Amino acid sequence: MDDTTFTMTELMFRCATDKSLTLEEAKKLLLENCYIRSLRETLAKYFNIDINNADMLEDEVRNRLYETDPTANRDTIARTVGRWVNGVYATVSKENAIKVAFALKLNFNDTEELMRRMSGKVFHLRSPKDIVWKFAIESGMNYTDACSLVREMTEYVNSIKLKSDDSETRTNSITKESEKVSTKEELKAFLKEQAPHLGTFHNTAYYNYTHFMALLKRPPIEYDLGSLHKLMPKERTMSDEEIALIYLFRKFIPNNYQNNDVLQDAVRRSITQNWPSADTIRDMNNRITDVTRKVLILLFLACDGESTEYGASEKNDYSCDVDPAVSYFDSVKMRLSAMLSDCGFAQLDPRIPFDWMTLFCMTVEDPIEIDERISAFLSGIFPPENNGDDE
Repeated sequence: MDDTTFTMTELMFRCATDKSLTLEEAKKLLLENCYIRSLRETLAKYFNIDINNADMLEDEVRNRLYETDPTANRDTIARTVGRWVNGVYATVSKENAIKVAFALKLNFNDTEELMRRMSGKVFHLRSPKDIVWKFAIESGMNYTDACSLVREMTEYVNSIKLKSDDSETRTNSITKESEKVSTKEELKAFLKEQAPHLGTFHNTAYYNYTHFMALLKRPPIEYDLGSLHKLMPKERTMSDEEIALIYLFRKFIPNNYQNNDVLQDAVRRSITQNWPSADTIRDMNNRITDVTRKVLILLFLACDGESTEYGASEKNDYSCDVDPAVSYFDSVKMRLSAMLSDCGFAQLDPRIPFDWMTLFCMTVEDPIEIDERISAFLSGIFPPENNGDDE
């Protein structure tokens, strides 16, 4: 089959997973020949405007958002949309993705697909706010009324003492029950009944995050975490700063980077956007912020999924220990995909630079080699003189 018959996504996946590709070739390909999935492309697709007509696209998105949220500051909307269309941002906030979905009058499923493309996030139907968003979308409410209802119901739920229930079975049950809600009164009654089981943060992501962090902070003696791991006295655990520097590769990430090459700057911005730091880790530990997709992917790779159900040693359908015919790449990709799906995150997308790098670094024969490859790849993308602080 000729390569021209493949979509851009398929072509980028084939390139990322080509085992003959050297580190230098991979870096060059990503920086110079990458078909990045941009916000402009997504907006052009959904607003049905030629991607090359940036001015028309910017005007249409801006005007639709003016109509959708008439009380918002127009100058702020104009600046924000300009940055989306001109590639300043690689992703947007979940809230902005929802606003765009309302501007497009999308149904719930299409809203989630747009959210995946624009923010890498979807609704978490254990969150009171997201339950109300779902109700508002399915009821055909406009954005202003939906925002008002979200505020009202969030305040109502916050007045009820919540007790976390980590069961994903409970999440599925709540999702099913929420589909029966058809009026505002039923919504309020539903939220009151389910209040003890609701929570803002995604428990599955947090569960996996805490298990990975526990393993990295105090690994068992028999577990080799790779050449970057510093051997420590048994009584000492790794600090958040050390986790960020070593396993989240913070020492390779620059605070600012620009070389006036539009494509290369876009690639680098996409990789560094929302890159975690020690402060990020502390906020996630204390549940001040939710666990992010990028953090979970990096921790999964550092541990190879161990201490969770996604570990290679677990007897699951993705384990190469169970089926010798399954390659390590296939195993780690299937296990990582399962975790992302269970946590409500988007799957790896080879047209997103961070995801492309992840796929390329997974094409090794041994998990120990992944951290070395990520380190080498990042140090090649970002010259040492531009790297970030040492936390």
